[in-house]
Amino acid sequence: MTIDKEMIVDLEDRLRGYMPSIFELLDGHNLSHKQWKKLNKNFAKKFQERKKRYAANNNYLLVEANMYDIISESINENESALRLLGYFNVLFKRLSKNLSTDEKSKIRDSIFNVLVNLDHKYRNFIGELAVLNSLIENGANTLVGVERDIIAKNNSADYTVGKMGSSAIELVEILNIHIDEKDTNLGEILAQKIKDKLNDKTNCEANHRPFTLVPVIWGPVVDLQRVEAFYKSSDGIHFPTVSEPFAY
Repeated sequence: MTIDKEMIVDLEDRLRGYMPSIFELLDGHNLSHKQWKKLNKNFAKKFQERKKRYAANNNYLLVEANMYDIISESINENESALRLLGYFNVLFKRLSKNLSTDEKSKIRDSIFNVLVNLDHKYRNFIGELAVLNSLIENGANTLVGVERDIIAKNNSADYTVGKMGSSAIELVEILNIHIDEKDTNLGEILAQKIKDKLNDKTNCEANHRPFTLVPVIWGPVVDLQRVEAFYKSSDGIHFPTVSEPFAY
């Protein structure tokens, strides 16, 4: 497919206008020119792909919403999009307040990943940032680093968190789980995804750095209510190294 060469995209300029909280969080550690160039190119390509599919499908198109779709729908005063975008802005502002300048530099690639994923997977990196904010917002923890090996190369934890006033550190890995009404065997699905993640990160070996796995569950409100009820019941999933989940 040939991309329309006349289409000029400047996402940095538009995001500065519509979502300045991103740049507040970047705090001078802006994305590189290469990263902005990739974002612009990918956005233009996705736009043209959607345009072509829309025309081929009798002017109808159902898509997985990305960050730019949420911004666009909020401009159109879509209430659901406004709420979601409002949460993102609050999250970025809280992180900006809670992280030091040095710590902010460590999450630049996470912000890039929020912007570069042009489908629902952008939420995985929002989930990572939400967990990070929860870990540090009480002032008891600091962000030491990102992507530290659990057992070997390519088996790393998302964050290394330090305890204030102590040399102790904790490795934290985030597992994003997307559910919907088709997931009738909720407990089995959640347990299997958690087991798979633990096995993947440890290669099923006992000799590895200890880490905490934090599930982040995404879904419609009615399905998140099912998750809440499940965890409040005696059927809740219990692993010694897995925390109770976040849910959005």
